[in-house]
Order: sequence, then C-alpha cells, then structure tokens
Amino acid sequence: MEAIANRVVHLVAKRMADPAPPRETPPPAPSPQPEKPLPPKLAFTLKELSAQLGISKASLYRLEERGLLKSLPYLRTKVCARREVERFLDASWMKPR
Repeated sequence: MEAIANRVVHLVAKRMADPAPPRETPPPAPSPQPEKPLPPKLAFTLKELSAQLGISKASLYRLEERGLLKSLPYLRTKVCARREVERFLDASWMKPR
C-alpha cells in the first residue's frame, strides 16, 4: 500500500513540475450560410394576422361577421388566405378620401 502511495505522490509531483502542454485553439466556426428566403405565406392564422395588422383577434372576428374579411376553417383554427387579406387591405372603403 505504501508503494502505491509513494508512486501516486511521485506522479503528482512530476505532473506539477512539468509545464502545462499548450492548448490547441479550436478551429474557427464555419461561417453560416445565408438562409434561402422562405416563399411568402399563402395563408395566415388569425393570431398571425392580428399581429401583422396590429389589431386584436376580436377585431378580426368582427370584420368577419360584417363580411369584410373572409376566413376558412382549418383543423382547429381559422385561416385567411393571402389574397383575401390583400383584397381587404386594398378595399376602396379603407383608402383616405
């Protein structure tokens, strides 16, 4: 047992006396590839559309009730087609006089 302890002490002393090996610098990270732009969305959920237009979802429901904006049921949510949103935004009633 004493021989093992002496050997451990000898190895620790040797390691402390030796200078630390130089650290290798990691290679530079590859430059990120520019992402390809996604194609424009064809439809928006009411939550996305309310964020884009800066109005509440309740306002979108009111516009839908009045027939000014049409949405389609999609699974558990409603979506508005991009064309419908553009038609709504280009409507003459919205243009200033």
